[in-house]
Amino acid sequence: MWRLGLDVQKVLKNCLEAIFALIAWAAVNPVVAADAEPIRLWKITPHPGTTVFILGISHFGSRLEQDAYFQRAVLPAFAKSDVLHVEGGERTLIERLPACREPLRGRDLAVVEEARDLLRRGAAPYFRTILADIPGGPPSEDVIQQNAALYVRDVSEFGLLLMLRLQYQFLKETSDRGAAEVLPVPVVKLLLQARPNIDIRSVDKPDDLWSAYCESSTRVDVLKWHIENFDPNRPPEQATLIDAAGQVEEVARRVFVDGHTDPNPFLDMFVCPRNERWLPRLLSLDDGKTHFEALGAAHLFSYEGGSRRCDGLLQDLRRMGVEVTPVQ
Repeated sequence: MWRLGLDVQKVLKNCLEAIFALIAWAAVNPVVAADAEPIRLWKITPHPGTTVFILGISHFGSRLEQDAYFQRAVLPAFAKSDVLHVEGGERTLIERLPACREPLRGRDLAVVEEARDLLRRGAAPYFRTILADIPGGPPSEDVIQQNAALYVRDVSEFGLLLMLRLQYQFLKETSDRGAAEVLPVPVVKLLLQARPNIDIRSVDKPDDLWSAYCESSTRVDVLKWHIENFDPNRPPEQATLIDAAGQVEEVARRVFVDGHTDPNPFLDMFVCPRNERWLPRLLSLDDGKTHFEALGAAHLFSYEGGSRRCDGLLQDLRRMGVEVTPVQ
């Protein structure tokens, strides 16, 4: 039987970069510059000779983030940085993520199977799309169906969760290719366009997200939330690209200017636990270089969800005696 080859795995790996673009917008410090531009960049010196810039970003990108402050403060700081840190540990191939050490049982296991069935419904269209342009032409429909079934059967619980997000987003984006012409480029892509050869590192270890999920006491709630929000048979109402762009800008202003966030089970699981892992890594930077950390804004400030709350990385750093200076 034909199985997923190396080329297909590479496609899957590249597609995973889009997963966390679905993470909801998060709380941003409502400190605002005199000209009403929200401050989004801070500087710390964890050790003498080592400088770290911390930029709060949205993963979608907005025109608000491409303001005069971006030109005046963000780009000059990035220009003198040696290393760019981004959220990237989640790009590990899903099939390489092991099962949680403590599997769900009883009624909870039924939720896992419901999520697996939901993934199964969209698997064939997803595989049909990603295999359409492989060298030599796409495989037969029978092969697509067989591989989709095998993948859904074998994927781990955490991989199941990620695939629900990825599959839904991928199929949605392929039906709306013109979005890139209307929606602005995300900040990280702008930074990489400015300095494509900069040293790039991930703030995540490969198992950070897996550990945060498997160690959570709310795995069932997160799966239920994904079942509700990522059903390919219940797509959101279609809107024009102009409407979509307007909604992105509205959310960006609510987040960056008003400091408002809408918590959900996914953020509950992945904001505070990752902060706990990232903090000692920030404090350990001691190589005499200038580091530039582009982090989802949820991680920088206080977050309060249904099951978790934390003060955010900036306050955690201050508590550890580190001076956190806003870049004007």
